[in-house]
Amino acid sequence: AARGGMVDVIEILESPSPPASPAAKRTRVPTAAAEAGGAGPVAAPRTYLAGLQAIAACIDDASSTRSAFPRALDVVRARVDEGSVLTAATGEVDFFTSFGNFDKKWGCGYRNVQMLLSALLHAEPALVLFGGAARVDDGGTVCVPSIKTLQQWLEFAWGGGFDVAGAAQVGAVVGTDEWVGATEAVALLRHQGLKARVVDFEWKGGPRRQRQMGDALVEFAKRHFGEVPVSPETRQTALPLLLQWEGHSVSVVGVARSRGGDESLLVLDPALAGAYLTSRMKRPSTSFTAAAYQFAYLDVAGGVLVGDAEREEGKVVSSELVLVWRDRVEGRGGI
Repeated sequence: AARGGMVDVIEILESPSPPASPAAKRTRVPTAAAEAGGAGPVAAPRTYLAGLQAIAACIDDASSTRSAFPRALDVVRARVDEGSVLTAATGEVDFFTSFGNFDKKWGCGYRNVQMLLSALLHAEPALVLFGGAARVDDGGTVCVPSIKTLQQWLEFAWGGGFDVAGAAQVGAVVGTDEWVGATEAVALLRHQGLKARVVDFEWKGGPRRQRQMGDALVEFAKRHFGEVPVSPETRQTALPLLLQWEGHSVSVVGVARSRGGDESLLVLDPALAGAYLTSRMKRPSTSFTAAAYQFAYLDVAGGVLVGDAEREEGKVVSSELVLVWRDRVEGRGGI
């Protein structure tokens, strides 16, 4: 239920054992016209697989630290100099942190998946995913799966033939502190019938890394979110990006530009909380000095759900490759 302009976010403690065939579906949601007595269009039921199991209610997981944010655009406006936000995620995003929690040092990938799912459900409240563990309940509460539930569904995705190579490399995850990254996130989301993609950025400019890598990441983010003045009324849906490097990942929610022209990614870092989080939301392009990065994201153009044939093709998780040189960037990462 909404309180003070913010939406409660509840992490599901448990979900039923995965059914023989998981499903992503759209439920029928009456429009305002239909509620007023008019015919009004409704979202057509679209079930990709049979056997969906839904749980009866959202159960609060007291072991998890969660924090509800208002609209992502309002958050980034409040944390950066006025007028410096170039572009940002639309709608709302809810923050989940590993800081001081049981998953400290290894749960960032799962926390970023939770953030992405919350943003998706704010944008598409009729979606039901992960056997009902990810949904918006009758009271308007956004429910996302717990880490334990995501671990169970990741192994189920592997068992269903998604990212077989990754499964062989990682092994079992249920009940472990094995961290997951962009590739595992994409396997999880594709298994649910979602249009998830991964892009690899590799530095090819020699031993001395300069700002070209950060500039390439910023340019990708600007294309993803839409490099336009921040105007919720005219923007199309743009969900957060999951950015991974060297064993850590964050959720990118926008791009800012300083008065001097330097650009930064705006991030929600699940390893942080409170003042530590807000003070490190801006990550300048010069700070990205690793040799490789990965973006994982949901492609909402034309609808975020895919058909059976595309879902089958998505079992092999291959990435778009972007090569970053000192004087050029090769590849656009599918955007």
